[in-house]
Amino acid sequence: MRTREHRVLLAVLLVGGIAVLASYVQGYLSHPEVRWEIWGGIPIALRPVYTVSMVLAALGYFPMTTFFLLRVDPRTFEVAGRFGYSLITLSYAVVMAGSAAWMPLTYAMIVSPAAGLWLILRLVLVAVAAGSLGLLFALLAGTERTPKAWHRLAVLGCVLFCWQTMVLDALVWTYYYPF
Repeated sequence: MRTREHRVLLAVLLVGGIAVLASYVQGYLSHPEVRWEIWGGIPIALRPVYTVSMVLAALGYFPMTTFFLLRVDPRTFEVAGRFGYSLITLSYAVVMAGSAAWMPLTYAMIVSPAAGLWLILRLVLVAVAAGSLGLLFALLAGTERTPKAWHRLAVLGCVLFCWQTMVLDALVWTYYYPF
């Protein structure tokens, strides 16, 4: 990596990514009797939309992240004349932490539903959505936008990621959840 800031972001991505994947594997393996209940009340007809969106969001994550790691210079990068590269790192940290917490919280909610737990679960999803929005803001209002094709691909990837986290997860999933 080119700078200390890049190395910090890479550490957040690696540790966070491992935590997210581990939470999914652990949830899947430790709750086989209720593993399909993580869908909440999402109607069967909407599940293909979710599946396609999850794949597109995951695919969109890669050009977005690669752009931040390889095309943005933390020493000169500014967002809206006010924020620096730390906005990117903080946004990813929030996305990763919330994403890693979602699965254990959801299984806890399935096993022992409680109003306080439901509030925490919704707040985690809103935090992930806010982190995603922070990444989109950094792409749209940031000073680094070259090469143009790469930047546009990063923006498209981030929009797909935001659609999943902001709309489908934070709004639709919580709307249909049977609590």
